[in-house]
Amino acid sequence: AATPHKKPPANEPAESPVVIPSARQIVSIGSATDSYAFTFHEEELNAILAKIPPGWKVSVVSVVGAFRTGKSFLLSWFLRYLERHCVKKGGSSIACADGEATDKEWYERVQTLNQHEGSFDWRGGTARNTTGMWMWSDPYFLPRSSGEDVAVLLVDTQGMFDHETTVGLTAAIFGLSTLLSSYQIYNVDKRIQEDNLQQLALFSEYGRMAFEAEEKAAAMG
Repeated sequence: AATPHKKPPANEPAESPVVIPSARQIVSIGSATDSYAFTFHEEELNAILAKIPPGWKVSVVSVVGAFRTGKSFLLSWFLRYLERHCVKKGGSSIACADGEATDKEWYERVQTLNQHEGSFDWRGGTARNTTGMWMWSDPYFLPRSSGEDVAVLLVDTQGMFDHETTVGLTAAIFGLSTLLSSYQIYNVDKRIQEDNLQQLALFSEYGRMAFEAEEKAAAMG
């Protein structure tokens, strides 16, 4: 005879669903009425920041640059590095990848950069992929030589200089990323050209002006 299926005791807690780490959009661009409007997704940012214990130092690392030059792909490599060097990740005592004895470097042990297995979304082709600004859902806690650990957050940004983004919008994205970041990587394909430096100066100035305007408004109000 078939064995009847046993139900778990009523007082037994249900298992929590497994949350897979992923990139979360913290700023989106465009709305039903304004294709250039910025929308700040505060709840997404707060959910990530809530995983960092109070009092911890935070380092935000972002990558900006022209569209289709491998920014998201580069950040996926950063994730693999952090997986191998962090002491823990996320909002609990989740351990990072174990440091098993091996002669291989961390990058030699990377098996995949597939976006469905813990990477920023990326793909080949000529059409833009990333829009707005995205932050990885889990902070990575790294030891420092000073003895004080730091929580690292990674940020991906919309590519610049495509046929759908105005210069003003490009400057706004770059400036916002500059203000948000502790370290900002300006990703340049092949060699650095003079126009890359001009663009860097222009967009950095945009960020500086926005910061000064915010400080002035705070002082007056």
